[in-house]
Amino acid sequence: MKKLRKRLFAVIGTLVCAAIMISVIFNIYFVNSQKIFREQAYAGSLKVYMQSIEDSLTDIENMLAIESRSDGNLKMIIRSSNRLEWYLALVRKKNQFETEIKKYQYLDGIFLYDSRKDLFAGVKGTFATEEDHTKIKDQAEELTEHFKEAESGNEWLSVRLGEDYYLIRMQEIKGIYLCAWIKPEHLTDGLRRTEEDNVFLCDSYGNILNRKEKNQAKNIGEVKESLGSGESVFSQASGEHPYTLFMIKKDSFLSNMHKTALGQIAIILCL
Repeated sequence: MKKLRKRLFAVIGTLVCAAIMISVIFNIYFVNSQKIFREQAYAGSLKVYMQSIEDSLTDIENMLAIESRSDGNLKMIIRSSNRLEWYLALVRKKNQFETEIKKYQYLDGIFLYDSRKDLFAGVKGTFATEEDHTKIKDQAEELTEHFKEAESGNEWLSVRLGEDYYLIRMQEIKGIYLCAWIKPEHLTDGLRRTEEDNVFLCDSYGNILNRKEKNQAKNIGEVKESLGSGESVFSQASGEHPYTLFMIKKDSFLSNMHKTALGQIAIILCL
């Protein structure tokens, strides 16, 4: 009778171990397959999102190019020696900006700066704050210096004003500067799906441009070094501009599945 019980317990133990082993193998396979699937999905989303950003930036560039070459009000501002004509052309130009800014998804502001008279005329979009607009206005001359010092003026520049970064695209025509500007946060907020998602726009040096918190990491390298359990980094570089999108995803579900598999292995070892 005792031998029968031992054999019965041995059979039951073997069956339990086999069931746990099958469950472990299934969980490991499931976790790995889901990990690959989600990584591909995240990478695909980043690629599509970056393409939409590039398309929008290109549209803004084209608008600035047309404005600088064939706009009648701008020509009047450049050439007119009559103060009244010059002022009216400036007013019309600002009204024109009010119309143009509504046509572009990410455009946060556009302005004209006349370096000959140290005069600023510009508007802001709905995403930007009055503080942003005032900062841009007060430092318009500094922005033109960044433009003149850039290796290539035919690209979007990341400029730091105080604690904030801005992307600017500028054109110069006989001392008149046309500039479009964007807050990096505007480009990244649309990609954040949950509160746990962290999305960063970085320049070619890894500097994080969309810094919302003063204590936030300043470089993507710092972010990678501080990754927690279940967190992964995905990235997509722009093919046209010196910027890269980084997304930090925390997958609690896969992390819990992985812990379950480890727990089952521990049970088998104890047995």
